[in-house]
Amino acid sequence: LLVDNMEQMGEWNPNVKQVKILQKIGQDTMITHEISGETPGNVVGPRDFVSVRCAKRRGSTCFLAGMSTQHPGMPEKKGFVRAENGPTCIVMRPR
Repeated sequence: LLVDNMEQMGEWNPNVKQVKILQKIGQDTMITHEISGETPGNVVGPRDFVSVRCAKRRGSTCFLAGMSTQHPGMPEKKGFVRAENGPTCIVMRPR
């Protein structure tokens, strides 16, 4: 559900203003563009990210992985600091 509604992330995550899916790669992988929410003091200024994300499920365990990438459909935008995330992985499973 989290991955299926990726573009609605800004509605519930105050750190994210907007998410747009730029490209789907197969059933489990996509490239997204995210614009960060405002931060207290706004020291860094508006930031944006281009990320490749993958979601897999094995039984009741869900794996979410991603990292920054580049995409020809989303060059750096004036007025935004292009930020980068290193490789990340989140594993969610019921207790």
